[in-house]
Amino acid sequence: MPLTEDLRQKIITYIEEHPSAMTSQIARTLDVPEVEILRAQEGLNCWELRAADFQDIVHEFEHMGKCHVFCTNRYAVLETFGEFGGFSVTGPFFNVQTETIDMHIRYEGIHSIFCLEKLGHFDRKPTYSVQFYSPEGDAVFKVFLSRPGPDEDYKQEQLDGYHKINSTYRLNQ
Repeated sequence: MPLTEDLRQKIITYIEEHPSAMTSQIARTLDVPEVEILRAQEGLNCWELRAADFQDIVHEFEHMGKCHVFCTNRYAVLETFGEFGGFSVTGPFFNVQTETIDMHIRYEGIHSIFCLEKLGHFDRKPTYSVQFYSPEGDAVFKVFLSRPGPDEDYKQEQLDGYHKINSTYRLNQ
C-alpha cells in the first residue's frame, strides 16, 4: 500500500493523539505495514537511511556501548541488551557475535532503514532508534540507545553515534 497523503495524515493524527504509541501498535491499529508509520513521519522525527549501507550502519553500533535490541516476527518479540561487535559475513548472513548479542541477519532482506526519535511508551522520555525493515514493510530488528538507568541520561558517545548514523547515511543526501 503506497503512502498517500490521506494515509500520511491519518498516521500523523494518530501519533499526535498517542505520542508514545509503539510503531508496531500503530500499524496494527491502522492496518498498514509498519514501515509506512515511519515513512509518514519522514522529516519530522524520522529519517530514512540508505539500505545499501546496512553493514556500515551496523558497524557504527560497536562504538555506542550497550544497546537495546528488538527482533520481531508476527508471533514473538525478543528483546536483549548488549554490545555490538564480532562482525562477519557467512553466505547470506551478516553476523554479530559478542558475549551479549548473537545475531545472524539475512542482510539481503533489509530493504529500508530509519532513524526514529520519539517518546518512549513506558516513561515518555525521548528514545533514539535505528530500525530495519523487510521488503514487505515488516520490522526485522530495531536498535535503541540504552540509558544507564531509568533516571539517567544517554551517554554522550551514544548520542554522538546515533547522530553520526543519522547524518552520514541519510537517503537522498
